[in-house]
Amino acid sequence: MPPKLHPDLLRQPSPEAASELERVERQIIEFPSLKDKEAQALFAAKTELGSKEQELTQSLKAQKIQKSAFGAAQKANDQAQMDLAQGEINRLEDQINQQTAQRNYLKAKMDAAQAKVDLLEAQLALQVAEQLLQQAEIAQTFLESEPGRTLKGFEPVDLSLYRTYKTNQQKKLAEVEKSTQSLVSAFEGMAKLQPKGAAPAVQAAPQAATPASPTLATAPQPKASPAPQSASSTLESADSTLQP
Repeated sequence: MPPKLHPDLLRQPSPEAASELERVERQIIEFPSLKDKEAQALFAAKTELGSKEQELTQSLKAQKIQKSAFGAAQKANDQAQMDLAQGEINRLEDQINQQTAQRNYLKAKMDAAQAKVDLLEAQLALQVAEQLLQQAEIAQTFLESEPGRTLKGFEPVDLSLYRTYKTNQQKKLAEVEKSTQSLVSAFEGMAKLQPKGAAPAVQAAPQAATPASPTLATAPQPKASPAPQSASSTLESADSTLQP
């Protein structure tokens, strides 16, 4: 993590530098609301998946009971009960296959939603890195304008630290974008196989855009995001309400 910049060094940016810094800060301030929205979608997907897994567990238990009933009827040589139990086993088998397919679909939906949250975190980390680099460049310009100036407890600006930090965040974002694209594509492929009316949309990871400007002199430590998918590109998917 690059060192903290002394606030005095950020007093007088050029109009161009100030404008660029404000642009980056506007994007940063918008990320929390974007992430909240994606986190809500992720929570809904997890809840939906949990509900479907409970249904599947109940069906598997019912199937086990019917298989026991079939075995008992077979021992008793009761053909009518055997036929009845076998019919119920067949019905449950179809139900389990359908519920398993729906469970797999919901798991893919949840993975795609998680990937989009991870993607936003990686995008935010890069925005913060860009903000820090911009601040460091402003600070260096300020120091160069006043030769010999020193500030107590402050070390000279080393732009290479900030550039390296930004490059590392760009690499992480690229990895996350690739993984996210893969997960969202897998989900979209499964959505196409769902019965008509069974698949709504996992919206694309939003690009940060406008609000007001906070002062982040210290970089929030970005979490290392797992590998998800595409940043600027719009990832469209299908994340609807499944018909059981």
